[in-house]
Amino acid sequence: MDEHLFMPLGLGGDCIGFLDGSVPVEEVNAQCTAFEQAMEDAGGIDLAILGVGVNGHLAFNEPGTLWGCRTRLVSLEKATRARPGFPGGLEEGPRKALSVGIGTILGAREIVVLAFGKAKNEALDVLRSGKADLAWPVTSLLGHDAVTVYCDASA
Repeated sequence: MDEHLFMPLGLGGDCIGFLDGSVPVEEVNAQCTAFEQAMEDAGGIDLAILGVGVNGHLAFNEPGTLWGCRTRLVSLEKATRARPGFPGGLEEGPRKALSVGIGTILGAREIVVLAFGKAKNEALDVLRSGKADLAWPVTSLLGHDAVTVYCDASA
């Protein structure tokens, strides 16, 4: 991300923030709270760039996630862990992750969603239907004023 996104845009330092998935479990809540506070202190999120999962998840906010949620520890669904290229795959890969919540994402001034490949077709079809559905977190974006979706022809 540094080489292909941040450096070409001249971004660095306080403009960029990441969650540290290696912190001990007893420090997770404090890290999530601090992350939310840092975003608020910085004036909010200008641009959120997100991928959409085959099951419509956004930033690991899996189907059924409440749309007001904030940054937290989440459980990953089988459909998410089974994707090619997911670290460790279905059996050995992580079952939990830290995620910026949908409520946090919806606070961004602009949102870009990336969806590439035929596997993302159903999620985009549901989004195009224009009907909000908790079973498809991507549809939480329907009420946002500044969402752009980039996809390829197969999606």
